[in-house]
Amino acid sequence: MAFGRYDIGMAYDMGQPQDEEELDVSVVPDVQPLFKQNRLHIGLLGHTISQMSVADGRLFLALGTEMILVKDVQSDASRAEQIALPAQKYRMTDVVFMSVDPTGSHVVFCAQTESGFDTFYIHVRARAPSTQRLRSFHGRRITALAWNPSAISRDSLSTQEILLGDNQGCVHSTTIEKSDKHTKQVFQVGTKPIQNIHIELHSSARYFAVIILTASTLHEFLGEVTQGEYNFAQALSSENLLGSRDFDQSPTPTSSFFHNTLEANYTVAWLGASGAYTGTIRLGFGINERSTFLPKFELVPLTDATEAQPSIFGLLLTRFHVMFLLEQSLVVYCTVNKKKVFDTNYPKSRVGAMLGFCRDDSTGEIYAYSEKAIYSIDASNETQNVWRQFCELGQYDDALDLCTTEDAKQEVRTAHADALFAEGNYGDAVRKYAQTDVSFETVCLKLMDKHQDMALIDYLKLKLRSLGQDQLTQRTMLATWLVEIYLSYLDRLKDAEDQTTYDSMFTKFQGFISSEDEKILDKDTVFDLISSHGNVEALLFFAEAKKDYVTIIQHHIHNDAPMEALQLLERHNKPELVYRFAPELIQVAPRKVLRLCRRMPNIEPRELIPAFTRHQQQHPGRNETTIEIVNYLQWCIDEKQVHDQVIHHYVLSLYSQIQPSPAQAGSGEEEADMDDRLMDFLIGQLQDPINCVIDKKYALRICSEANQHRACVAIYVSLGLYEEAIERALTFSRKLAIQVAKFDKDLKIQPDLAQASLVDEARIKYMWLQIAKHIITKDNDIEGAMNILAETDALSIEDILPFFQDFKIIDPFQEHIKASLGNYNTRIQDLERDMNMATTSARAIRADIVDINRRHEVVSGAMQCSTCSYPLLSRPFYLFPCHHGFHKDCLIQEMLPHIRPSTARRIRDLQDKLETTRSPKNIAKLSAELDDLAGSDCLRCGEFAIKMIEVAFVEKMNLPDYIRSWTVEGHGDGGRDGVVFGDADAPEDLETFI
Repeated sequence: MAFGRYDIGMAYDMGQPQDEEELDVSVVPDVQPLFKQNRLHIGLLGHTISQMSVADGRLFLALGTEMILVKDVQSDASRAEQIALPAQKYRMTDVVFMSVDPTGSHVVFCAQTESGFDTFYIHVRARAPSTQRLRSFHGRRITALAWNPSAISRDSLSTQEILLGDNQGCVHSTTIEKSDKHTKQVFQVGTKPIQNIHIELHSSARYFAVIILTASTLHEFLGEVTQGEYNFAQALSSENLLGSRDFDQSPTPTSSFFHNTLEANYTVAWLGASGAYTGTIRLGFGINERSTFLPKFELVPLTDATEAQPSIFGLLLTRFHVMFLLEQSLVVYCTVNKKKVFDTNYPKSRVGAMLGFCRDDSTGEIYAYSEKAIYSIDASNETQNVWRQFCELGQYDDALDLCTTEDAKQEVRTAHADALFAEGNYGDAVRKYAQTDVSFETVCLKLMDKHQDMALIDYLKLKLRSLGQDQLTQRTMLATWLVEIYLSYLDRLKDAEDQTTYDSMFTKFQGFISSEDEKILDKDTVFDLISSHGNVEALLFFAEAKKDYVTIIQHHIHNDAPMEALQLLERHNKPELVYRFAPELIQVAPRKVLRLCRRMPNIEPRELIPAFTRHQQQHPGRNETTIEIVNYLQWCIDEKQVHDQVIHHYVLSLYSQIQPSPAQAGSGEEEADMDDRLMDFLIGQLQDPINCVIDKKYALRICSEANQHRACVAIYVSLGLYEEAIERALTFSRKLAIQVAKFDKDLKIQPDLAQASLVDEARIKYMWLQIAKHIITKDNDIEGAMNILAETDALSIEDILPFFQDFKIIDPFQEHIKASLGNYNTRIQDLERDMNMATTSARAIRADIVDINRRHEVVSGAMQCSTCSYPLLSRPFYLFPCHHGFHKDCLIQEMLPHIRPSTARRIRDLQDKLETTRSPKNIAKLSAELDDLAGSDCLRCGEFAIKMIEVAFVEKMNLPDYIRSWTVEGHGDGGRDGVVFGDADAPEDLETFI
């Protein structure tokens, strides 16, 4: 049988067909049932059911007083275990209570006998289950039982300590193992019967709660688990009583517990006079907060206040529903909205009177049983529409947790958002709207109608984050609209002169610009947007966020704030920005710009030349800024070791163009100082020709155009153009010209080596003639001309005479003429003596040549080869004037290892050709060439022997043996053993010996 959605009662049989007279059915199509019911077909062997319990997937049926039938739910109907009851022995008339432990191993039941009540125990899993009477409970009607949570083993022979309640309001504790042991009364609740006892373990596993229900009261106790043991006697003391609660009493009292594992709490339902009371006990609360344990009960009314309550035979609690079992019907109410969800009848004629509910704690299966039938109730679909009820009650979070489809979740979120919006809670409302599928335009229009700019901003931000990375267009549009809303809101705040709110809103605007969302903003669009609002502060901040430092610096420059621009340049250390704005900044703050350039190590001075050039064009001549530029560039060359030719040339041009200020033009001190710096710079380059960076010809042109004569002279000298250097020097300094002509080291200039090698006596004489001519013709300084003759030996009086006028008194240089004539006479005599000596030497050489041609040597038979010591005449030989003779082959063999490889190869080639050649003419030619190569010099006393001085007499590898060969041990009358003759102190280090 199945039960449909709430507020629509329906039932239809899921088992065998039944006619309408037997079962009231109301079917609603296209509705998923909340509950499904099946009748179990179990053979009752002609008996009726008096009590039923279920545990561990097995049904335990008390069939009258004859037997207990144990049936596995999943097995065939024919397979069932029958446990006979000692009805005759104890004169049983009815089984009034039965309980099975969660493992399905232990059964405790209470039977009515002719003499009263007795309680019995069966160990079901024993080999031969038998019924044992619990003598401690003779005469007591057991109405409730709570099993020990620690007893979880199926094979255990003991129940551990359990709690039993009777119809006299007493709670007993006992341990059953074949018989009841240690039985004692632990609590008394007046005289009313104990309705239910429940033990629940706390989430900490250190505490447990005991709930005791009577017909009209609820008591809750807190106990402590000690080493895995449950001390119920101590737990049920007055000190551990958390609280109690009284209720109106039902004519047929009953109760039920439901443990919600999803929320770590359990719910209790208890039947009162007006209906069922339900309440949730949260197990995770603090132990010390005792008031949190007792639940706040809510009434689920079964009937109207004017109606009498029918007899209730069973009460069962699920997660969201409470079931009432009447004599011939089953009624289910929802605990959320307190409404009936169905009402169905059972045919009494076929199933008998309904007796009660039972639930398998291990599987969650629910069963309703009557005298003749058992129904399985599936409540797994009970939550399908509970979310709507929570939503109607405004419990949206609970409703959302129960939604199983995305459409249901969207409906809950939309309802929640609408409720928040209606309450005026716009901030929370937009956060909910952002999670719904409500159209974007609808939400925005609702917020704009209410003029809720901040809520609209929050909503747009949420929607922006919900868009995917591939939705770039949508994200850019939303972000741009956010900027517009921010700016409009800031404008209104500014007009209202609400500075505090303005600052707060601007901070939020900055946060948005600084977030990841700003990366999707179109730079130009946002710049135009901010500019249209005229918010300079926002414009600068956005430019900073976009790293558009150009815009920021331009703003500072146009607003005459160069210091802010310089601070920005220094803070971000970007050379390209310095290069771009240096031409403008150097006009207003040259020293600070150059100081900034010095502090930035990655600045390339070459890139600053356009800025420097622009300044020179606008401020020509000498000024402080130009001097600062020169100092900076010189610092780059000296400290940063800049070797860029462009920089050196520019520095040279600045040095050459700087003029003294009008105030100091007369003194010449500053001009001389700059001239010295120019010369120091040039000399630093020219004195090291290899590492010279400047182009000398370019430097010469620059200095010539600037009339820097001293610099021109230095460059001429470095180029080896001494004549031009002297010519330029004579225009302003005779002393400098003389230094050039004398190659004075004080010039500190190294000339070009190629040009310096071309300087000969003729050029030197010409240079001195230039000086003399200038002194005589230009300066008309006779005495100076005479001094020139004393400075050098390259000139004589006759060299400079043509420079004098035709009619000139010679008295001033008469002595020089006499000295010159005397020198000529001496030189003539020296030449005559040298000629006579040369003639004598020539005659002696001719005589020696004649003697050599007549020279001969006599070879005797006793002469030996200087190499092999065999007679020299035994084979071809060479005989040298030094009387050393060598066999031809011995000489060649000995000289080959020590001559050049090319010569050695040629000698071997000639020897091979001589062996194969038969032509006398060729033999003579080859022999002559071989003689020239091999017999040109003596091996023992010629040049070859001189070259062999560096070659060791003994090869290094043979040196140790050679040293040992000179060591001799002496023996004899006058000697001592071990005396070493020879060089006993020879060095042990062979390298040193060599």
